[in-house]
Amino acid sequence: MSLGEWNQVEIKSVLTNVIERSTFDADFRKLCLENPKEAIRQYSDKEIPDNFEIKMVENEATITIVLPDFKGTDGELSDLELDQVAGGKGQVKEIFNVIWEVMQVSFDLMKYTIKQF
Repeated sequence: MSLGEWNQVEIKSVLTNVIERSTFDADFRKLCLENPKEAIRQYSDKEIPDNFEIKMVENEATITIVLPDFKGTDGELSDLELDQVAGGKGQVKEIFNVIWEVMQVSFDLMKYTIKQF
């Protein structure tokens, strides 16, 4: 099973639903933090590959910066990079773009919530 079986519309829809629900359902929010794949499964029956790790974190900072993978000095490709080359689809870039869109939706939800107060 590969991430290629997910399309951008599905990823965006699932992540938007997960993020929105996490804003009002405390038990679901806890599930997102402890087992994000299980939280995602509640909105999609498609599998997430075992080698694809997802981490959701509480918004505790003004900004969170995720550093890129450490490449080291040996010049070898990571397993994820090898999968990308083998698949030839640039799935990580696609998923990043969708996550970026979902983050923008999330920011819009936050702005709307703030305006309500």
